[in-house]
Amino acid sequence: MKRVISSIFPNGSSRNERDVLRRSWFEKYGNPFRDGSNVWSNTIWKLDKQLSALSMLDSCFAYGGIEQFYKYHEPWEYCGEGSHYDHYLKEYMDTGGTKREFDKMIECQKKYYKKCKVVFAGYDGEGLGYNAIIEQ
Repeated sequence: MKRVISSIFPNGSSRNERDVLRRSWFEKYGNPFRDGSNVWSNTIWKLDKQLSALSMLDSCFAYGGIEQFYKYHEPWEYCGEGSHYDHYLKEYMDTGGTKREFDKMIECQKKYYKKCKVVFAGYDGEGLGYNAIIEQ
């Protein structure tokens, strides 16, 4: 099994592609979020944290644009409204993620984002607007 997301998705990935991968783990190993009794291997847990980090990159892209991404803790830190991208990625780093792999993940996702555009997707239940990423 490949141990890093950048080797699984070398050209980046959509949310749907990541959901398919995660569902395959649920089918093969069980759902630890629901069952509690099935324990994923460390490799699967680390890959899952990388998937979560990619989801955060999607959010950052949807609200800041591809030009925000260079390298870990470089120009892309500020996300507006007083938040910072890096706090979203803390869990990834705390579970053994590396800056080098994160930089590779950014480069892979940038390939995917070049095929996408950001659109206004509507309002949530609290009246806040949100964006979505769609492939062109």
